[in-house]
Amino acid sequence: MRTNLQLATLRIERPQEQPRRKRSRLVSISILMLLTAVLGAASYVIYAKTLGRPQTVQTIMVLSNGAGQPGVMLTGSGYVVTRQKYITIGTKILGQIVAEPIEEGQHVRIGDVLAQIDDRDYQAQLRQAAAVRDLSASNLRLDLAKAERARLLFGRGVISKDEYQTAMNAAEVAQAALQRDTAAVDYAKFEVGQCVITSPINGIVLHKYRELGDTINFGGQIQAGGGATDIVQLADTDDMRAEVDINEVDIAKVSLGSPAIVVPDAYADRRFEASLVKLYPKADRQKGTVKVEVQFNKPDLQIIKPEMSVKVSFLENPPPVADFPGSSL
Repeated sequence: MRTNLQLATLRIERPQEQPRRKRSRLVSISILMLLTAVLGAASYVIYAKTLGRPQTVQTIMVLSNGAGQPGVMLTGSGYVVTRQKYITIGTKILGQIVAEPIEEGQHVRIGDVLAQIDDRDYQAQLRQAAAVRDLSASNLRLDLAKAERARLLFGRGVISKDEYQTAMNAAEVAQAALQRDTAAVDYAKFEVGQCVITSPINGIVLHKYRELGDTINFGGQIQAGGGATDIVQLADTDDMRAEVDINEVDIAKVSLGSPAIVVPDAYADRRFEASLVKLYPKADRQKGTVKVEVQFNKPDLQIIKPEMSVKVSFLENPPPVADFPGSSL
């Protein structure tokens, strides 16, 4: 009996396992909930950055070639030119430039003064030529009077035939002298007129070869890009065009009068109607292209400038103005 009691006192009681299992279960549930929350947050971020974000739609313009619809057949890059290309204006006389009321980029009209040369010596030559002509006219009147008297005297038998012919010859020589001196006056007037250089076209000043005070002479220094007597280079703005190369295999798709749209590279939002006006007669063997020119219908001279880069699109049918916002037509 005592032995049993002693054994009972020596027995070690184990703690109950149920509370630990409950605590472990609560920890597991908490960790699971935390992981669920983290995964949910990550899933939302991924959704917001991918599926939840509005999709980007890329559009491609499809140009119809159907009847009655504008369609682009060919597109190429080129440059703005003019019908007369570039005109170099010079002078036929020598002298010092005393006036030059122009600057690069300035628009000029027919008859506008480009430069003026000192004309004092040419005015003096004109007065001298006029005086010589007046002297010849006076001599002619005298010789004609002598010839008339010789004719009357020869008719009466007072003078010989040789004297009559001598008087008639003197009158003819005086007549020729007057014509010569009159031509000299005309030439002197021409030289005076050449002292004022005016524009023969409506255009824009591209380059000035001379400045105020420069002296023009045939043996003088040739200016950069111009001759010894060149003064200014102009571009004709009455007929603005775009020059572009077309692949020779596509040249049959266009003809004179074909409509086109020209877009300057510097003003991509502007559209200008044009039409094909020139097909060059020779192809470029190395590039396999044919050069053509399209003429602007209504160019904006504040935008369109010579040598600007442009894109030219040849159309099957002329587009309505509403199809091209910002059009200057």
